[in-house]
Amino acid sequence: MRLTTRWPRFQVTLNGELIQDIPKPKEAIDAGIRSSMSFVEWEAGTAAGLDMYEWENGKMYSRAFKARTVAWYQLHNMSKLRSEVAAQRKAKKAKRK
Repeated sequence: MRLTTRWPRFQVTLNGELIQDIPKPKEAIDAGIRSSMSFVEWEAGTAAGLDMYEWENGKMYSRAFKARTVAWYQLHNMSKLRSEVAAQRKAKKAKRK
């Protein structure tokens, strides 16, 4: 039987759930920092090693590519946060023993 459901090209799950659907862990500190979308785009493009002059002014990167770059960046950061929290929990647990 062939599956007709189309899966995204990339996704991140935590214990089988999409990571973006899971609330932030209580250990994650909200520093109150908020960013404009333009700043997030620059952060994502820079993290991906892209030419930011072309990002802003050229036709090298399509809108869809830019959107995927930002999505990758946000998923990457969510994954990193969860990994850091898991490491902290493990260290705390080991310390108690």
